[in-house]
Amino acid sequence: MKVVIDPGHGGIDPGAVGRDTKLREADVNLAVAKLLAGRLAERGHEAVLTRTADAQLVPGDRNRDLAARPEVANRLHADCFLSIHCNAAVSREARGFEVFTTRGRDHSDSLAAHILEAWRTLLPDIRLRGAKEADFAVLRRAACPAALVELAFISHPEEERFLSGRANQERMAEALDFGLCVWARSAGI
Repeated sequence: MKVVIDPGHGGIDPGAVGRDTKLREADVNLAVAKLLAGRLAERGHEAVLTRTADAQLVPGDRNRDLAARPEVANRLHADCFLSIHCNAAVSREARGFEVFTTRGRDHSDSLAAHILEAWRTLLPDIRLRGAKEADFAVLRRAACPAALVELAFISHPEEERFLSGRANQERMAEALDFGLCVWARSAGI
């Protein structure tokens, strides 16, 4: 399987920032993405990151940066594209994991379902918010099955601490790896 993993944000765009520890979403996304890529490589899969450092693909232009991310998957003819993010809300009560796909893409829905089930199995302590559809540019522009995960709410005090822990980042990468690999088998990849 060839997977393109997109650690959301980076460079001048840190994404959401935790209120208590000032944890940056871009840093969490990159840490989990690198761990996931390592796990996939150990299984013999090809995992390509859209970024490997705290930088944008197209510095200074958010719209072109967002368009460049799925283009990596399209150029490499990837089997799937996974964008990794942390959620945030004004309310400090909002919490949980969710996965997004773009409306009308059946193979993406299957990918999301397998990731959600893996999360339910391996991280039962994180509330599930379910699978949802949204018109995110990084998903819409991907020519392959694509999903965007929101690992947890960086704006929730407990989940901010959860997201910052290396052992928890490894657990999240493990769940994503498991979901991707089960999806690939079910899709005959």
